[in-house]
Amino acid sequence: MLTASTENSIEDKNKIHWIIEVNDLYKQHKGDTNYENQYSIVRKVYDGENLKESHSITVNRKNLFQIKDKIDMVLNECM
Repeated sequence: MLTASTENSIEDKNKIHWIIEVNDLYKQHKGDTNYENQYSIVRKVYDGENLKESHSITVNRKNLFQIKDKIDMVLNECM
């Protein structure tokens, strides 16, 4: 699993942060060839310790690398 995260402080007490997880579905479903080269990308948004929302998409290996390149480009522009 790969993870990227960020944190935005709204006030000292409340912090909003998000996490992007990339999960290899074939590792989760060992031996099932339907999940070979399939990855789940999950974005989770937390308010402090509380999960506010979660969204997931499934992509193949080729699309995963295209998405990774786009995410890297956006993160580099933001920093």
